[in-house]
Amino acid sequence: MFSTLASLTFWQFKNRIRVRLARLKQPRYLFGSIAGIAYIAYFAVLRNPGFSGGGRAAGFARGAGPMELGGALALLLLAALVWVLPAASPLRFSPSEIQFLFPAPITRRQLLQYRLLRAQLGLLFGSVMATAFIRPTSFTNSWKFVTGVWVILMTCRIYFTGVSLYREGLRQRGIAGMWKWAPVTIVCGAVALAAATIYGNWSWLSAAGAPRPFFDGLDRILSSGSAAWILWPFRSLTRLPLAATTMAYLTALPGALVVLIVNYLWVLRADTAFEETAALIAEKRAGDSPARVQPRVRGAAAMPFALAPTGRLEAAIVWKNLIMVGRYASLRTLARLAPTVIILGLMASFASRQNGTATVAAMICLVLVAITVVIGPMIARNDLRRDLGNLAMLKAWPLSGATLLRGEILAPAVMVTSIAWLFILGAASLAGNLRAAFLQSLIQDRLSYMLAALLLAPGIILAELTVLNGLATLFSAWISTGATRSRGVDALGQRLFTTAGLLLTLVIALVPAAAVAGVVAGGIYLLSGILVVVIPAAIVTAVLIVECLVVMEMLGRVLDRTDVSAVSPSE
Repeated sequence: MFSTLASLTFWQFKNRIRVRLARLKQPRYLFGSIAGIAYIAYFAVLRNPGFSGGGRAAGFARGAGPMELGGALALLLLAALVWVLPAASPLRFSPSEIQFLFPAPITRRQLLQYRLLRAQLGLLFGSVMATAFIRPTSFTNSWKFVTGVWVILMTCRIYFTGVSLYREGLRQRGIAGMWKWAPVTIVCGAVALAAATIYGNWSWLSAAGAPRPFFDGLDRILSSGSAAWILWPFRSLTRLPLAATTMAYLTALPGALVVLIVNYLWVLRADTAFEETAALIAEKRAGDSPARVQPRVRGAAAMPFALAPTGRLEAAIVWKNLIMVGRYASLRTLARLAPTVIILGLMASFASRQNGTATVAAMICLVLVAITVVIGPMIARNDLRRDLGNLAMLKAWPLSGATLLRGEILAPAVMVTSIAWLFILGAASLAGNLRAAFLQSLIQDRLSYMLAALLLAPGIILAELTVLNGLATLFSAWISTGATRSRGVDALGQRLFTTAGLLLTLVIALVPAAAVAGVVAGGIYLLSGILVVVIPAAIVTAVLIVECLVVMEMLGRVLDRTDVSAVSPSE
């Protein structure tokens, strides 16, 4: 039976390649594939011709110790978060697999092996791409890094499957209480013990003065006692791809295989019947006849805000799209989190001036602000990009295209802006501990710069979302619709086109806004000699909002004339 399932996997992979090659006749896939291949070739091959030899390999070998320890800590944290945070089940069967494999004389263990076997090609491809981009060593020695990363990804995939099966088994048997929370308690206790070990020695770790002595000291305190036992499985995995020699690789291989095999046996022995769950997931993913699927009633979820029976139509669309995000997207949650972030930031700022903890936290907040403002609008898809597959139903609503666009764009704008504001408040609360010389002028007047950032973030985020939804309106056949996102080289190229168009349009939109703000700021400076930042930031945001409203009106007319058949179905 295993040979049959292996043959099925092979033919599925072959047919997938044939379909991808056949659809290159369409321009969106052809140009997307060309751009994706060019991007990979430039960064993985042409940017650094040939895999690096002595210098890069020696530098990689010197950093192997810190990378091994840092990777082990990251895997430990990930192992705990999987139990705490909600996640989609990795046991996803297609409708055809449900129809043909479940009634077949195949055991549950063989179905699990089939799913794990199907995942290996994707994991191996990811390992090869990671090796090509990271370039840790020479080409002849790259097999160690490829196989090591493959083992790590394989172990993580099996572990995620085990967690999903354990949760589903408890739900099906109606088990709660101690057995439900025991794994969470154990894993979170391990994370807390490792964190307590680090915190107890943080005073002299922060006095190391350089990264290398810091990681050497961290390695010493985590290589003894209970912390060493907790980190052993994770260090066994991270040690494998970082092996400098073949002998070191063969020495690390048994430990990594033990961790992999233990997780594999745990998954096979999990006494959970997942056929019903897999069938429900496949039925939900099909989405062809939503009326046939009877959703399970889980109780009333928290609403983002109270929707009035009368008012602006945009408010109803914002309300709908915020509910799509989840029960935590509400103004009440934001009102609770904002004071908490400020209080914790001030407490950390006063309590951690000597050991540098607040400095690290402040830098992390600054980085997260930039990531949220720049990348957040691309990730938050609870707007027209997700609803575009339901364009036929949307056009039947009694509202104009401009009204629909305003409501669709406002929902992710509110969500991403709220997240950016939280990080800005955290960074401002901790900024007093930053010691960088080029940041001292900002730190001394951080209240003004905080207000300027709070005013500037909504305008930039709204402009990005307007451009992304505008691309979805003007080039609907090139945009992947629905909750899921397409994968592959062609999808990478399409996202490159989208990102390039976004950045170019954003720069064009910022030019008049920055010009008006610069004139106002220059006039104030000439009259008073004071360089202000709050008023120019407010002007930039106001101009961007006006521009976005004008563009939404223009895009609304295009949306009113859009043919429903021009929108591609979800992939």
